Amino acid sequence: MDKKPKARGPTKKAAKPKAKDEKQFERFIETARELDVDESGKSFDVAFRKIATPTVRTKSKSPTGS
Repeated sequence: MDKKPKARGPTKKAAKPKAKDEKQFERFIETARELDVDESGKSFDVAFRKIATPTVRTKSKSPTGS
């Protein structure tokens, strides 16, 4: 008789690998700070709200007149 395969539980995600080139990573971080990069996404939200205004719905009379 063959053995039944064992049920496998959820696997752990691999840890985020460190940058292989630490000097390049430091230059990247420094450049991002010089350019005032916003990691929180707040500036994106502000810009998005400027171009994508919400639609305002108004009450209208029903076509049946009631």
